[in-house]
Amino acid sequence: MPNVMISDFPWPDLVIETNILSEAGLTLVAGPPRASPAAVIDSLCREHDPIAVMSCWARLSAQAIANAPSLRHIARLGAGLDNIDVA
Repeated sequence: MPNVMISDFPWPDLVIETNILSEAGLTLVAGPPRASPAAVIDSLCREHDPIAVMSCWARLSAQAIANAPSLRHIARLGAGLDNIDVA
């Protein structure tokens, strides 16, 4: 199944997200609950090659994006794009 990655999250667990994605034939891969340094997110993208990344506060660098050749969608869970390398 293709992977969807959530880089960080403020809520207690990922049961709802896991269930919804599983029903859609996708696997949820989670980073740590709190935002990690960009190098950690870069590594997670390289390891799991997600088709989508959801991020609250963690920085999604150009390297993280390059490390995930299957990436098709980036979702910022909140307002703004200051933590996503849109260039």
